[in-house]
Amino acid sequence: MQSDLCKKCTCLSNPNYSQIDCSQRKMDLLFSDDEWKILQNGDVTFDVIKFEHNNIKNLTGFPNYPVKNLYLGFNQIETIAKSAFANLTELAKLDLSHNK
Repeated sequence: MQSDLCKKCTCLSNPNYSQIDCSQRKMDLLFSDDEWKILQNGDVTFDVIKFEHNNIKNLTGFPNYPVKNLYLGFNQIETIAKSAFANLTELAKLDLSHNK
């Protein structure tokens, strides 16, 4: 919870729920490869990841990560790679509303 990601975004974790919220951060891209590695190797597995209300335009592909709910609404997403979500095998909810 002391990682650079939790300084960049808001992290919340308790025994029943864990979330990293990167909404309204004026982000043009999702996490870098290094930031995804921090998540993959961290002590906390986030069930919910939010990237809402940013300037993200393209989704190329997510690395293997057990996120259950992914929120990408209210961005500028124009293109999504064919297998962008293939590595998110635990994904139960995906919000892409209010994009291009």
